[in-house]
Amino acid sequence: MTKVVSAKSTQPTLHSAFARDEKGGVAITFGLALVPMLLFMGAAIDYSRANAEHTRLQSAVDAAVLALAHEPKNTPLATMQTKGQKLFAANFLPEGGGAVPSININVTAKTISGNARSDLPTSFIRLGGQNAITVGASSVASYGTKNIELALVLDNTGSMAQNGKIQALRASVSGLIDKLKATSQVPGDVKVSLVPFTTQVKVTTALKNAAWLRWDVTLENTGLSLLERAPPTPAAWTGCLSDRDQTYDAQSVPANGLQSKYPASKCQNDGLLPMAFLTTDLEAIRTESNLMQPLNNTNVTVGFVNGMSTLRSDHPFGTGAVDNADTVKFLVLLTDGDNTANRYGGNPYSALLGAPVIDSRLAAACAQAKSDAKVKVFTIRVMDGNAALLKSCATTPEMYYDVQNAAQMQGVFDDIARAITNIHLQS
Repeated sequence: MTKVVSAKSTQPTLHSAFARDEKGGVAITFGLALVPMLLFMGAAIDYSRANAEHTRLQSAVDAAVLALAHEPKNTPLATMQTKGQKLFAANFLPEGGGAVPSININVTAKTISGNARSDLPTSFIRLGGQNAITVGASSVASYGTKNIELALVLDNTGSMAQNGKIQALRASVSGLIDKLKATSQVPGDVKVSLVPFTTQVKVTTALKNAAWLRWDVTLENTGLSLLERAPPTPAAWTGCLSDRDQTYDAQSVPANGLQSKYPASKCQNDGLLPMAFLTTDLEAIRTESNLMQPLNNTNVTVGFVNGMSTLRSDHPFGTGAVDNADTVKFLVLLTDGDNTANRYGGNPYSALLGAPVIDSRLAAACAQAKSDAKVKVFTIRVMDGNAALLKSCATTPEMYYDVQNAAQMQGVFDDIARAITNIHLQS
């Protein structure tokens, strides 16, 4: 039996030709769709490069403006522009190594600003007709805070007579005044109060009719003489104030009742200087600080609390104080020894007996200040005093200074001046 095998034809049939035509149509469609897909993916890459370029550009503008803010006041604008360009060029090179663009510098009474633009050549979206992406950056630096209010709360006790401390303190305050005056850009943007303290603080006797005073307090501290403990008459008063009733003794709130009023008391040493409330007359602060004399014993709490009061716009001691977003408040507390005596107790001749009584009140006052958080507190311990308490009283540990030699005091005040006038970047 013969087996017949049929051979397949190699000629395309009508059906197979049609199938090949269909595949060709899909390829054409896919090819047409691929172009915008590639453009979209390429655009994402180009814009990612542009974002990176903007970050580098912003960083270079920030660096240039912040550096220029350290230049002396009244530097000519042309000089600022030239220095700004050099600073900017040192920190920014366009992607691909093109020419460094220009930075434009502008100077006002209180700020320095800069802006720059860079054209980044595109790699993919040029296929769509866009040859470059322009990125820009701007920055403004201000000289220190817009407005500064500073309370200087300074130990004027007898131990400050030792080792040249009072002389170093006077010189340090004077140096601080110089730096604050150099920082001031417009009248009234820097205010300073001065609060010398011993076991008391003092105000001018012109305030003897003030409603916040009381004349009925016999001081409880039996370490004082009966004459020192007895309240004075308004006619005989020389301006001294003792601690308020507890718990107001650890607060800077204004008087709102008998217990919160300020006890007029006999000055344990009439040489104590009166407080100077906030003033823009920095020379007056310098003059008064140069008159400080070492007297009497130590009650840091009464100095600290009343220093805080000079920074409160709602307080009689806070004449000149302003509360707004443009004002930053600081307090510098300096002491050279342990607490010895206050209105309530302690021993004027023994810190071992006095400190436990008063340290708890200072700790309460410091805690109150931190809870308010409107005032940044620097503390300075000069050779002696409760280091742990003073360090905890500072707003941050870095704002506490331990001075072991009176000659170091000027450097500490210089450091504080730099911190107070630190440049703030505004975006």
